[in-house]
Amino acid sequence: IPSPGPELECVEQVPPIAQTPDGYNCENLLENKYQVRWKVDGDDIHVELVGFIDDSMYMGFGISGRPQKETWMIGADVVVVDMTESGPRAQDIFMDQRAQCSGEAGVCRDTDIDFTNGVKDISGEQDFGLTMIRYTRPLIPADIGQVTSSNAAVDMSIPVTPGVDTYIVWALGPISDNGNALFHSGGYAKQDGESVSLDFGRSPQDNCPPLVTIGSSLAPTPTPPLPFSRPLIGDSDGSIVFDCHIGPSGGPRGYTSITGKPSWGIAWYINGYLIPKLILRRGTTYTFRVNGGFDKNDDANYHPFYLTTSPEGGYFQLTPEERLNEKPLAGITVTESDATGVTGFESTGVAPICRYETAGESAEAELGPYENYFQTLDTSCASNQLLMDEAAILTFTPDDTTPDTIYYHCVTHKNLGFEIAVIPAPMNAPVKAPV
Repeated sequence: IPSPGPELECVEQVPPIAQTPDGYNCENLLENKYQVRWKVDGDDIHVELVGFIDDSMYMGFGISGRPQKETWMIGADVVVVDMTESGPRAQDIFMDQRAQCSGEAGVCRDTDIDFTNGVKDISGEQDFGLTMIRYTRPLIPADIGQVTSSNAAVDMSIPVTPGVDTYIVWALGPISDNGNALFHSGGYAKQDGESVSLDFGRSPQDNCPPLVTIGSSLAPTPTPPLPFSRPLIGDSDGSIVFDCHIGPSGGPRGYTSITGKPSWGIAWYINGYLIPKLILRRGTTYTFRVNGGFDKNDDANYHPFYLTTSPEGGYFQLTPEERLNEKPLAGITVTESDATGVTGFESTGVAPICRYETAGESAEAELGPYENYFQTLDTSCASNQLLMDEAAILTFTPDDTTPDTIYYHCVTHKNLGFEIAVIPAPMNAPVKAPV
């Protein structure tokens, strides 16, 4: 009987995508999910972002709006990367307000307002469930010193003096069809309350365990939770008056789960329900009492309400020509238009904002029944009678020309509302012209 050979040692192998290149630094941003690698090279910095994301998500990383003090989103200078059908993409982003990009303010691409995309040498790959995208940006960007309309910096320099910590921001979240970064839903800097900083000029240190090894099994993708159950309102419950307020999008059972569309993190609440489906009957007049904001200079709290034929809203963001393909039904008065497009309009659904806010226990309640989640929100603004008395009033009477499905949305931002079913008038009832 031959004697057994020496016992073979099992050595885990790390695939190239999960290895930190020679000469690079690496730090975990989100344990077991997201890492940043970097290398200073003369006047440039080379960055690799690697994480477990799907093709509908982005990885964001950049310099805090308060780089010497704390992690801070407003004023941050960020690069957002994702993998598109045509390959890896990296976009230079400014953040002058905590809001979806309206085309002029919010979380927007530098190129949206005629600044420079300071990112170059973009490449990337996907393997073993990981996405890795690399890019290069100058330590002193071309737009340094430039500011947005709200006086926030467009670009910031990256200090590389050894021993000097710089506060950063990072996030994982969904990306829209047109490439805009939406509200983070997969993790973000300071989510545990602690600011995050890096010493960009330090000697190379690899502090990242491999996100995956050959032969290891990936954790199964969790089954997404079911959408919140909310009642139909309108003809189904006798409502003809709707109170319209702004609030959080409801977490994993909220806006995205209900609609299948990405969310910025806020949404409409109507009569106390998160984006309920409305049932309107032709020939019946309905009243919408709106408190969605009125200050155009405060983009994060300016949400004019309107009824529309568009499934996503955001009329303000469209080009004049694109507006010809959408029919506002209430909340917008067109003031200038011709065969080439709509060049002027006024929003009429504007009034001081009533905004519901999350409380400490809201995150835990997001997975339970809607009623339990709603009870955790601070909805005290809805009890402020002076505020309610200032609501904008929109009236709407669907008639025979109204499509069977219409929508309620925000004029300045996309995907804050939901759908409206328009049903026939009672037999022999007259159908009025639309108001």
